[in-house]
Amino acid sequence: MKKIAFYIPLLNIGGAERVIIDILNQVSNKSSSDKFYLIVDKNKSQLIEQLSKKINILHLDSKHGIIYRVYKIHNILQKNEIKMIFAHLTHANLHVLLSRLIFNYRDIKVVVTEHSILTEYINSIKSFKHFVIKQMITFLYNRSDCIICVSNSVKNDLINSWNINSETVIR
Repeated sequence: MKKIAFYIPLLNIGGAERVIIDILNQVSNKSSSDKFYLIVDKNKSQLIEQLSKKINILHLDSKHGIIYRVYKIHNILQKNEIKMIFAHLTHANLHVLLSRLIFNYRDIKVVVTEHSILTEYINSIKSFKHFVIKQMITFLYNRSDCIICVSNSVKNDLINSWNINSETVIR
């Protein structure tokens, strides 16, 4: 039995959220032997009721900062013996990759899904946060096992603007 988790901060209305609901509902109905988890920061996400009852929902409790989330992600992955995690959205991707770096995951596959053209997103942030996120993306994204991009534009931006290894990036 494989144990696979998906992580998105909130399951409210949006494209990435809809994708996760659709994927989880389909794979949970097709696979009787695998176990699927959804990790969210808050338990008050709007669309949780649309998930199949076969999905185990785990909460990080996002009242705390990034270090707490990174530690909590580690605990959830270890406690539930999860062997693969799919992260969605830039901040969630960074949380999972930072957790991998700190806790040195070797037996857990990390797949990040990028929904945004990061260059445009980063350039829209005008603060010290811009610098920090930019450095984290540059340092951490190449540590994923695979990066799924929702479009060719997102894929090309990652490879050309962020120096991400093209062999790990798929569309």
